Amino acid sequence: MWNRFGAVLCILLVLAATATADPFTISTSTPAARKYQDGMAALRQGRLADAERAFKESLTLEPRSSAPMVGLAQVALQKGDQSSANSYLKQALASAPESAQLQAVWGGFLYSRGDFKQAEAALLKAVSLEPKAAGSQASLGDLYLNAFQQPAKAVEAYRAAVKVDPRHAGAHYGLGVALVLQGQANEGRDQLLEASKLAPQNPLPYYALGSVHAAQGRHSEALASLERAIKLQPRFPAAQLERGNVLMAMNADDRALRAFSELPNAPEAQVSIGMIHQRHGRWAEAEQAYLAAVRIEPRAAIAYNNLAWMAADRKVNLMKALEWAQKAVALDPKVPEFQGTLGWVYRAQGNLEKAEQTLRAAADVKPSRPAVVFTLARVYIERGKTALGASEIKRALALDPQFPGADLARKQLKDLGQS
Repeated sequence: MWNRFGAVLCILLVLAATATADPFTISTSTPAARKYQDGMAALRQGRLADAERAFKESLTLEPRSSAPMVGLAQVALQKGDQSSANSYLKQALASAPESAQLQAVWGGFLYSRGDFKQAEAALLKAVSLEPKAAGSQASLGDLYLNAFQQPAKAVEAYRAAVKVDPRHAGAHYGLGVALVLQGQANEGRDQLLEASKLAPQNPLPYYALGSVHAAQGRHSEALASLERAIKLQPRFPAAQLERGNVLMAMNADDRALRAFSELPNAPEAQVSIGMIHQRHGRWAEAEQAYLAAVRIEPRAAIAYNNLAWMAADRKVNLMKALEWAQKAVALDPKVPEFQGTLGWVYRAQGNLEKAEQTLRAAADVKPSRPAVVFTLARVYIERGKTALGASEIKRALALDPQFPGADLARKQLKDLGQS
């Protein structure tokens, strides 16, 4: 659940927050300041040409003022002109190298460009210049969490931000996500709850809370949080997908289908639709959904795998099944379930020797997957290797007594007289 935001949006928010708060101490009584404020007003209204003109006039009146330079950088970023934004921000830094706020803005810009080490240096300098700047600490946490994927260091930075400003919703949110990633789900949930209270109109804390509740099996609470996130931001694909997954876990398949149908262009949604139809034996509908998934995303390995399994299990369209299974394995050769499906296709084609060889290799991958082990057991039994088959069934059940197919495994063990 890495918290990834659009880089340009992030830096625009950082710049806007900084400039709107007017941290560069332009006296409002001067003509330069008035032009700067005119530029900010135009920028907020999306009038980029007027904003650019006002900032340039402010800079002409006060050539060493960093604020209009930052304003011009904002305009350039909104135009997609990274080069000019870089130039304006460097000019601003040259005029005020010891400004903590400006170092924070520069760090955010470098972050947006993927220059993570330099961004870290700028943000650390911002913190050293102004240790009580919660925003700089929180930005440092974002960098550690998202760019470096170091949740422990992110936790440290976010805790520092919260200590400085207990009402910093973003710091609580980042801290919650980082704690969850470290396996501290309960404390992480508490931080996310605090973020949702401090920023009740922001959907992100509710989405993260929904994901945490879902992982803990608290499906009703998960659904409530996700519904809140979607109400706040109706077009929120990640939350919509998670809502569908929670409904599937609750066996509310009709509601899940409706949820996933709201995302016709999301391959993950199509795969989930296929899985729902597949478990209800609606083969044509399942195949249609899986094929839609691979049309949208040709590297959707699980869709190819499931297409192959359905065909092999019913012993239909076996040449296509082999093609699908091999495609899934080629896309992700380290997934033992995909190797297991390939073995199941060989079994359906009557090549039990190759099926056994493929399944044995898949079943030996650690940690062992009980479903793959059981599939191997079935091939052993079909080859007359009853003792080996019974042994593998017992191994599958020992790995997980409730794995999908466990009931069939127990029945087959009973049929062998070894229940």
